[in-house]
Amino acid sequence: EGMGVAPKTTYLTWDKPLLTSATEWLLADVSSNSADLSATLLLLPTQQAGRRLREALATEMARRGGGLFPPQTATPAIVLVDEESAETVADTVACLWHWVNVLQGESLGRFPALFPQLPSSVDYNWRRLMARSLHELRGTLVDSDWDCAAVAESEHCEEEAQRWQDLTKLESVYRESLAKVGLHDVHDAKRTAAAKPVLPKGIRRVVLMGVTDLSPLVQSALGQAAAQGAAIESVVFGPEGGKSLFDDWGRPVPEHWGKRDLPLANGQLHPSLDERTQARDVAKWLNRYDKKVYQTVGVGTADPKVIPHLERELGASGIRHFDPSGQSVRRTALHAFLESLLAVLQNPSFGNADSLLRLPDSWAWLAALDESIEPTSLLAGLDDLRKDHFPADLAAATDLDFVQHSERENISCRITARAALRLLKRALATLNKKPLSAGLAEFLKSTLSDREFDSAKPADEICIEAIAQLNERLARLDAAVPPKTRRNAAAELTLVLDDLGRESLFPERL
Repeated sequence: EGMGVAPKTTYLTWDKPLLTSATEWLLADVSSNSADLSATLLLLPTQQAGRRLREALATEMARRGGGLFPPQTATPAIVLVDEESAETVADTVACLWHWVNVLQGESLGRFPALFPQLPSSVDYNWRRLMARSLHELRGTLVDSDWDCAAVAESEHCEEEAQRWQDLTKLESVYRESLAKVGLHDVHDAKRTAAAKPVLPKGIRRVVLMGVTDLSPLVQSALGQAAAQGAAIESVVFGPEGGKSLFDDWGRPVPEHWGKRDLPLANGQLHPSLDERTQARDVAKWLNRYDKKVYQTVGVGTADPKVIPHLERELGASGIRHFDPSGQSVRRTALHAFLESLLAVLQNPSFGNADSLLRLPDSWAWLAALDESIEPTSLLAGLDDLRKDHFPADLAAATDLDFVQHSERENISCRITARAALRLLKRALATLNKKPLSAGLAEFLKSTLSDREFDSAKPADEICIEAIAQLNERLARLDAAVPPKTRRNAAAELTLVLDDLGRESLFPERL
C-alpha cells in the first residue's frame, strides 16, 4: 500500500523562528565550506516560504564563508504534476466548459436520482453553477484518491446508491466529451500522476517542512516515490514535548489539540469592537517598535476579511507588510474592467454601458480609437444623457439626435458621449463574432497599449501577471472547445472571469 510507509520525522520545537530552525537543521551536517542541497526537494506551505528559506540558507553559508548549491522548493502539489502530459490536461475553465456542455436540458432526464426536480428552464446560469459544484465535488474526492465511480462501488454509498450511480454515468459522459478534443480532466490527471510520481530531475530526497494539511493523494504519491527509491523526510514544528500532537505525516491530531490550554494571560487579550478598530489597534501596537518592527513582529489573522483593514492601517502608519496568501485577482483594476465589460455583453443596457465607460481603462481604449474623446467631456456627456434622455439600452443611446435649444447650451459633451457609445457598440459586435481569445486580446491591446508598466511596482507586477493568467486561460479554452462549435463570448467570459477571480497572485516581497 503506497499509504503505508511513514516518512522519517524530525520534531523541532517552535521556541525560535521557524526559518532559523529550518536553516540550522538543513545545514547541520555540513562541515566543508560548501553545502550541496541540489538533490533535495523541500515541500513547503507557500511559494514565499520557499523563497525565504533559500535566501536564509544562502545568507548563512555566506556568513560561514562558503557556497551553496540550493535545494529546489515547491508546494506539495508539485508531486501531482506530470510535465510530459501537461499539454493534454484540461485546466479548470476547460473542465467547466465541458461540464456546462454536458448539462444540456434533454440529456438531464437520464439522471432522475441526481436531478429529481429540474428548474422550469435549465438556463446557462444554472448549468454554470451546477458545473462548478460537480467540478468541486470531484476535486474533494480526488484529494482522497477517489472519483464518483469509486464511491459508487464502495460500501460508503449505501445511503444514496442511485445518486452516486447517476454521478458515475454523468462523470463518464463528461470524460467522453473531453476525450473528443484529446484532453484529460485536471483531477483525473492528478490521480494518474500520483500513481507514478515523477520527481524533478536529480532529486533523491524529499523533505516536507511545516506542511500541516497534506492531502491523502499527495501522501500516496510520496509513498510511491519512496517505493521508487526516494528518501522521504518530514520536519514538524510544535511545542516542547508535543510530538504526539501530530500524526506520522505532520498533520495536527484534532482531539489532542482541543485539550490544550492556550499559554495566554488575560492581560494579553485586547478586545476590539470590529475589524477596523482591531486593525487600528494592531497598527498602534506596532508603531511602538519603530524601526525594530520588522525583526520583532509577525501579524496573523484567522479571518481574511480583516486583511484589507490591516493593509490600510499599516499603510497609513508607513509600515511595510506582505501577505503570504497573495493578492486576489478580484481586487485588481483589470478584473473590475472585465466584470464591467461582461455586464454589457450579457445585457447591453445604457446603465451597464455607462458604468463601463466611466472606468479609466475605458478612456485609454477610447483615446486609442478617437483622440477627440476626452474623459472630462465624456463624463459630462454621460451625465447629461442619464439626466435628460436616459436611453432604454445601448442601441437607443447610439441613435440619439441632439438639437441645440438655446445659444447658451453646449451639446458637444453629449456628442462625445454618443461617439463613445457607438465605438462600444461596434466593439461588442466584434467581440461577439470571434472566439473570445481573439476579440478580447484586441480589446485589451488597445486598452493597455499606452500604459507603461513598471515591474518593480507590486500593483503593476500583479496586473502583468493577471493578464498572463487571463491569456493562458483563454488559449486553453480555445484548445478545449470542439471545432465548429457556436461560440458565445459572454458565456465564455463568465467562466474565465469566475475562475480568474479565485486566483491569488504573489508579488515579490519588497
